[in-house]
Amino acid sequence: MLKKPKKKKLWISAFDFLNSHTMLYIIALLLLVSSVFSQNADSHYVSATIKSIPDAASIWVGKEEIGTTPAEYNFITPGVVKIAVRKEGYIPWDTTFEAAPGFKFNANVFLERRSIYNHENELNFIVILKKDTTVEGYSSRIKTVEARKVHVDEEIKQILEDFANKYPPLEPKKPDESAKAFQKRHELWNREGMRQVADYQKRHEAYKQKLDRCIATLNDYIVSEQSAAASEIVLTAKVELGAYDPDKELFELTAQDTASEKSPFYFKGIIGVPRDTAKSINRADPGFIAILQFINFPFKTESHNVNLAMSKIQLSRNGVGFNIEGSFAEIERYKSKEGYAPWKTRADSLLSGALKPQGFDYAYVSGRPAAKEIAVDAKAESSGGLGWRGWTRIVTYTLAAGCAGATVFKHTKVEKWRDKDYDDFSGRKKANKEQRLIYGIGAGGFALAGTLTFLF
Repeated sequence: MLKKPKKKKLWISAFDFLNSHTMLYIIALLLLVSSVFSQNADSHYVSATIKSIPDAASIWVGKEEIGTTPAEYNFITPGVVKIAVRKEGYIPWDTTFEAAPGFKFNANVFLERRSIYNHENELNFIVILKKDTTVEGYSSRIKTVEARKVHVDEEIKQILEDFANKYPPLEPKKPDESAKAFQKRHELWNREGMRQVADYQKRHEAYKQKLDRCIATLNDYIVSEQSAAASEIVLTAKVELGAYDPDKELFELTAQDTASEKSPFYFKGIIGVPRDTAKSINRADPGFIAILQFINFPFKTESHNVNLAMSKIQLSRNGVGFNIEGSFAEIERYKSKEGYAPWKTRADSLLSGALKPQGFDYAYVSGRPAAKEIAVDAKAESSGGLGWRGWTRIVTYTLAAGCAGATVFKHTKVEKWRDKDYDDFSGRKKANKEQRLIYGIGAGGFALAGTLTFLF
């Protein structure tokens, strides 16, 4: 008696429709589309990764709020991009830049807490701390900041007085309230008032310290300007050579132009000259060209500025330079001038390096934890953190490739046993068909999951 053939399961019938090379073509197509999409999706947009201290600040791209910090956003339209970071109680941060497709913007934003003072009189620290002026300009800004210090000392008095007038009075003792409960309520009321007063005073002191750091930074800018080196060729310099030491190949040297009103100097020392060259030199008029180097810290007289802070002299003859050692002497006619002594003290400090720029900047004034760690940086990057999307793509595409490989392997097994109808081979063929379907679905699913990360 013949047995009734078993009815195939629905999912196996579906696989029979997709057997042979059809499933492989679909998997290959999915992987190809995913690969092309992954290479081109990011290149059409601008991406932004934004963090802030403190976090949970709202991020705005143009007029659209896209989330809160920290956040990563990959689909910003190229062109002029305006990004703002805002948090209640803090000064907003914003930037505008021109970005081409594929540009990656990274920002680690340090938000400054708003001061307790009248915002109409608030200083714009970003503008004040720009390195865009002269020593006189920085000095003028220092006066502005010092005036602000005096003003906030007066303003805090008014703030505390207004607080005292507006602080809710303690409710009288209620009929059903015990003396102990009223006493506890009174202590809490008093403690809260004192806490708020202390907070005002603390913020006042923190603001004054910020003003002090601002002044220190502006003074640092001045030191940087005054330390800058300048040079000039001195055509009227008188250079004379004294005794010559043939063993050491050294001349005694005197170079001077004390009559100059712009850059007078007197230098005395030694100069290295080879024996052969020394024989042909006229010691009274050796024919040297002198180049003076000095710092940008002139002495100011009633009529003009004089370069007296000399740092170095260079002498050359027929295009050949010589090694020189020695020192500059003071110009006698200026030593008795008013203000010369303090000028000389500062000039010596600048020349010796005892007074040198500290590299203070806006980050220092803001009291950031570390200027190098908390900085705003907008640039196109060729490397950096992958983020969760990057790692998701790596994992999903790797799994998709692995499943695709397993599918191909199982497919070869099925094809190998296609024409063999023995029971043993039929069972193996069936098992490999089922595994091929599972791996094929897995390859397509993982590839699709990786591709979706470009859309969300």
